[in-house]
This record gives sequence, structure tokens and C-alpha cells, in this order.
Amino acid sequence: MLKKWISLFSVFCMMITMASLASCDDKNTGSGGAGGSTGKMIKTEGGLEIPEIKLEKKKVRIISVDNGNHRADGRVTAFFSKYYGGEIEQIITAPTEYYTTLISEVNAGDPPELCEMNGGFPSLAQQGVVQSADELNIDFSLDFMSPLKSTYEQYVYNGKHYFLPWVSNPQNYVYFNTKIFEDNDYTTPYDLYKADKWTWDQFIDAARKLTVTKDGKIERYGIAWEEWHASRLFYTTGEQIVKFNGDKPVLNLDNPNYSRAATMMGDIAVKYKVLFPNKDMASVSDAFDSGKAAMIIGPNFLSGTDSFATSIKQTKQFGWAPMPKDPKADKHYVPGSDIGFFIAKGCKNYDALNAFMISSVGAFAEMKNKDSAAYKTEKEKFMKTWSEYGYTDEDYNYIQEVNESFNKLVRVPDIYRDILDLNDIGIRLTGSMDGTPRTYQQIIAELVPFVQEKLDQMYK
Repeated sequence: MLKKWISLFSVFCMMITMASLASCDDKNTGSGGAGGSTGKMIKTEGGLEIPEIKLEKKKVRIISVDNGNHRADGRVTAFFSKYYGGEIEQIITAPTEYYTTLISEVNAGDPPELCEMNGGFPSLAQQGVVQSADELNIDFSLDFMSPLKSTYEQYVYNGKHYFLPWVSNPQNYVYFNTKIFEDNDYTTPYDLYKADKWTWDQFIDAARKLTVTKDGKIERYGIAWEEWHASRLFYTTGEQIVKFNGDKPVLNLDNPNYSRAATMMGDIAVKYKVLFPNKDMASVSDAFDSGKAAMIIGPNFLSGTDSFATSIKQTKQFGWAPMPKDPKADKHYVPGSDIGFFIAKGCKNYDALNAFMISSVGAFAEMKNKDSAAYKTEKEKFMKTWSEYGYTDEDYNYIQEVNESFNKLVRVPDIYRDILDLNDIGIRLTGSMDGTPRTYQQIIAELVPFVQEKLDQMYK
């Protein structure tokens, strides 16, 4: 169902129009002559080489919503303190109070350095509430920072970058039952991915060939999905739902690549009828665990969730791969899940922000070093449950390598979710909304007037 437009953004825009934005006061601005990069590198206990930065202003203030997903992690706080002498102050708000709190802090002349990215792009940039991140000159040549560069490059408004990512992962995976593939002498999606052959075409082919029909009834479906996750297949084209001509937003729903993606999804559900009919996540999970579906599309975290697909894990038949590649795309694009921050307008505490971002990414990068305490701690947590399914230390190492290989793919984040949830397209394609499947052209004709109105409201 098309989400109802909430008036929060209208209030937000009204407040911005009335507001006179202030810069940070002295206690929050400037690194001062005593601060800055020394040009030297220091080695962390986890084996990372990080730049030495002397901080004159050590505190970084962050506004976050009260959902626990985007807050500065405890290990980040410890890293920031240990190597840079920095400290973090968080201003936690309810989601409905996030924008008003941010604007209030800005108008009071004492904005925080950072505000979490919780939607609001590029609205916050357009309205002058957040500022460009270009002046930070983030060093993406550092090995542990380089995987985030492609994400950083996607949050661009009017030629400037605005988003500081500290986590960026593929948002969804295709999970599969390895035994079903082996029994049917079909190469697994992961092995196809390693051979650079995991494409839409192979995805459809596997779904069709692994569907089993007996006496006119389907006993096993090739694929099951919950539409919210499956709808992210549109991002494998590398396209976003909005494009910008300078600072003018233009809907991009009529691009031919989205039409091709819609045809692919519609063929699976309607033409070939190889899609499991129940599309709520609980039913999808049960179908996969019981062998009634050979593959499913689900969120990335299911790869490490101990309560998911327990029957399959007990026999070590659990596998996963990234979303399939659009065969006509120039790269293997996958939907991205990003956590990070915007810089509040007027703040210039760049040394502390640089050190904080290095700490945010570095604290998690240390977990990849097998000799680090962070790596050993995470492995112990994993093995407490997974060892019950017969998984060994070697399996854990392999799983980390698999997921790390996916992080090298180009992630396309859900940047414009404030304007349209792709699920509104997915439920219409398969007929889940009201029992009537629609063509992509019908869907666009139905949705564009509402989406255009929302776009006009947000960017007038």
C-alpha cells in the first residue's frame, strides 16, 4: 500500500523557511593551531594503520533517533577515546522529534557536529540544515576506508557530497538450500557468483528448474520472497528512483532498466508461476526451512541469525549469495544498507570529525584481523550457537570471507525512500496488494501522480 505522506516534512520545511541558521559557537568550531594531522601513522592493537590526529576540540555531539540502529557503537567510543582522546555525546530523540530537535539545536547557535542519516536526503542539504562533507577530505586510500568510497559517491547533491558512511553492506541476499541444488546437479548461486555468472537469467533459470510439480500441484517452489526485500532487485540495475539535474529533482521511474527489472519479477510470479504464494516473512522462512522453496530473498542479517533456517543449518545445507547481476548493467550492483551521518550546518570541528569517522570504520575493521581481540570476541559469540549445528572455526572463517567478498560489490542505497518505497511497486507487480497483477506501465501510471506530488512538496 502506498504510504501516506506524513506532514512532518511539511512542518520541517516551514521551520527551515522561518529559521535563520546559525554557525557553531566557539566551543564547537575550529581545530585550532594546536590540532590537526601530524602526518604520521600509528598502529592499533588490532593491526590497523591509522593517521595520527591531534584534537583541540575533542567532543563530537550526535543527534540520533531512539531506535538503537544508528547510534555510535560502544567499540567506536572506545576506539575514538583510546587513539584520539575523543569523546562522544549523543542526543537521543524519538523518531517524530528528530527533525525538530535538529533544527532547534541549529537555531540555538549550538548544533551538534553530526546527525544520523535517517532519511532526509537530499532534503536536509537542500534546506541548508546540513553541510557538505567535502571539506573533511576523507582519506579513502586507507585500506579499511576504501570499501565505503562508492557509497560516499552516491549521496551527491548539486555536485557536493553530504553523507559520511561508517557501515555499508549489501541489504539483501539470496539464500539457498545447497542440497536441492546438488541433488539437481545445478551450480549454486554462490559458485555462479564466484564465476561471474550469477545474473538475472541464471536466477530465473534456477527458480524454474528447481520448481517441482506433481499431479498438477507444486510441491516445491523455486523461489520465495517477501516483497519489500524482493523489490530491491530494481537497484541491481544501478538506477535510483530520482535523478538530479543540478539541484532540480526529476523522477526516474520511467527508465527502461526499471521496466526490465519489473518484467523479470513479473515473469517469476505470474508467467512462470514459480514464486511461493505466501509472501509474509514468516511464511517465506518456513517454506525455505521445510524445503518447500529452493531459494528465498531476505535481509542480509539472516546469514548470521541463529534462529533462521535451523533445520537446514543442522544438516549444513545453508548457503547465500548476493542479489543477481543485471546482465545489461556495467557493474554488479546490489541494494545497499548504509549507516552514517550528516554534518550539521555551520560546524567546523573537522579534525574531530575525521578522527571520529576513522574510529567508526576502524573499530569494525579490526574485527577482520584474525589475531585481534575483536575478531576472537565475535567468533566466540557466533560459535556459542552455531557449533550446535556442527559449524567449526574453519566454517566461521569461511563465512567471514564470503560476506567480505560481497562488500566489494557496488551498493545502491535506498536514498530516496522518503519519496517512494519500492515495495509499492513490488506488491502491484505480483498482485499481492489486491489480487490483480499489473504491468509496470500500469503501475507507473498509477503511482507517478502521487509520487510527483510528494516530490514537489519536498523540493518546492
